Amino acid sequence: MLTKFNTYETLLIVNEMVNADKVDPKALNKVRRCFTQIITNFGFFAELLFNLNIMEAHPDSDIKTMATDGKSIAYCAKFVNELTEAEVVFVIIHEIMHNANFHFVRQGTRDHGLWNSAADYAINIQIEDMKNDLKSNILSAPKKILLDEQYRGMGAEQIYDILEQKNPPPPPGGGGGQGKPGQGQPPPGGGGKGQPGKGQPQPGQGQGDGGTPAGDIRSPGSLTDKGTNVYEGNSEMQDAKSEGELEKKWQDARNNAAVKNAGSGSASLDRWLRKVNKPKINWRAELRKFVATIFDQLDYAYSNRRYIWQDMHVPGAKEADTSSFEHVVIAIDTSGSIGDDTLAKFGAEMLKLFKTFNIHDCTVLWCDSSIPGWSPNNPYAKAKGVQTFKIADGGFKLDKLKPQGGGGTSFKPPFDWIQKNLIKKGKVPAFVIYFTDAFGEAPTPSEYGIRNYGNRVLWVITENDQAGHIKFGKKIFIDKLAG
Repeated sequence: MLTKFNTYETLLIVNEMVNADKVDPKALNKVRRCFTQIITNFGFFAELLFNLNIMEAHPDSDIKTMATDGKSIAYCAKFVNELTEAEVVFVIIHEIMHNANFHFVRQGTRDHGLWNSAADYAINIQIEDMKNDLKSNILSAPKKILLDEQYRGMGAEQIYDILEQKNPPPPPGGGGGQGKPGQGQPPPGGGGKGQPGKGQPQPGQGQGDGGTPAGDIRSPGSLTDKGTNVYEGNSEMQDAKSEGELEKKWQDARNNAAVKNAGSGSASLDRWLRKVNKPKINWRAELRKFVATIFDQLDYAYSNRRYIWQDMHVPGAKEADTSSFEHVVIAIDTSGSIGDDTLAKFGAEMLKLFKTFNIHDCTVLWCDSSIPGWSPNNPYAKAKGVQTFKIADGGFKLDKLKPQGGGGTSFKPPFDWIQKNLIKKGKVPAFVIYFTDAFGEAPTPSEYGIRNYGNRVLWVITENDQAGHIKFGKKIFIDKLAG
């Protein structure tokens, strides 16, 4: 699995690591040798590694293992000196994988300690599979890492939901609290000693004690003053001004590295590279096509051809009665997978569609494991998780969207709401759009009156390319709502 870039030149760069007189020489030399191993054997990770600052953490800092913030990797000299070189290579690749998977931005409202553990479980299986594929003796998992076969094939979001059920985070204001990145508590299991995968502290995560940050995933730029730089990374990555901009830079770097390093020699890594470098879906075109198709099915006609050249299709009603199909329902998963930027882009596009197709009214349902404030036993009461917009009020107002919720995930409550508030009143939704990461319990087509409109449900699925448990509707898979 040789690198595809100039090995000689990059090895020279490693020899130019700076501040050798200000850091632990033994740890620095080991890190330098590990750099060399990654450059000469793991081209994909070498491409990404050179985007990052490398720093030795100050002895009095909260970094007791390694940590990354999307711009830097900080290592504790004592920790590095205690590991073999093969183990240090594993941990460095582990930190790179956190960034390549955008874990610094995917946390959303989730508890930081649990999120860090979930992300570790997800990527450690990938790295272990790569080691086994290559039969490599220069890559070795440190003892007591979070590695468990029960999480194979799962994304960090899905693993998080499982961990949350087993180890619910403490409520705000109690115990360790629910911090943001760099402010969380230890991973599940506390400080106990157990077997790998049982939730004990491990290399790459950190302990967290008395408010000390836990976990190796830190908020972007938060490591800047934590140590002494020994290598200066890509300045473009360092200059990112926001999480969204940093994520875009990592996406570009990851996809470019995947193209250069296809055919790595590891079947599991190659599968992942193909997945992350898959062609991007034009989600706007897919959304417009879906809505236009629905209006055709509901006996609407395109009456004004003057607007077609502008990619606008202004419909006029046929003689058929469509009054029972006027309502649109949009369900949004608030478990943490849908960020503000994604929501803003979606809202702007929906506003265009509302104007183009003269949609009469729309209900937005915010849902995690339930719709906040709504109960099936009192279905018509006002609830903060239910927002309704009408044409008479000016349509779909982007600035009036108010996300609610943020816990686990079940897709059933929105369909329960539709049954009780529309179906039982003789109304059928014109169409339903559900934004989700698809990690959750889905209803069957025979529940909640779904057979009345199941073919008019569009699932917009982020961060997941497997949704076989969803048995109805059309699915489009996207990484993010780019553009």
